[in-house]
Amino acid sequence: MNTTTDEKIIIGRFGSAHGVRGEIRVQSHANPPENILIYTPWYIRKNNTWSIVTVTHSRTHQNVFLVKIEGVSDRDQAKHLTNQDIFIDRKQLPALPDGNYYWSDLIGLQVIDQEGNILGIIDHILETGSNDILVVINGKEETFLPYTDDVIQQVDLEQKRIRVHWEGMV
Repeated sequence: MNTTTDEKIIIGRFGSAHGVRGEIRVQSHANPPENILIYTPWYIRKNNTWSIVTVTHSRTHQNVFLVKIEGVSDRDQAKHLTNQDIFIDRKQLPALPDGNYYWSDLIGLQVIDQEGNILGIIDHILETGSNDILVVINGKEETFLPYTDDVIQQVDLEQKRIRVHWEGMV
């Protein structure tokens, strides 16, 4: 799963419609989640065409973000956004200190162990609370690597690879 395209990055996803006035649920990938609302404009991609989506109102309801989108006035119109990824321009994200990475920078990197064996590709990342987990895919096999200092040896974004110390793979 690649989370970036054309210098845009996925920041969330539209869920189901809420009510009859065109509100729609939003799943945020931002940290903290409410930061999704500070990044504007939002983009969606349909049929290889980018469209700007403008949020006119937002609120929290039972731990869910609900938004009202410009031009969407009823439930049927909101349903057309369901399961659409929400993108922003990558340049909107603040620069990170050295040694810190956005998840989207890590997804798609080749994972290599300390002996140089290719272990797979980072497919996605899980947030667990104690540390993030890299989900590495190799064929049909899925391996979970903790993103900790003792496992992650080097991240090389230019070479698109990450070197890990991991005895449990191979």
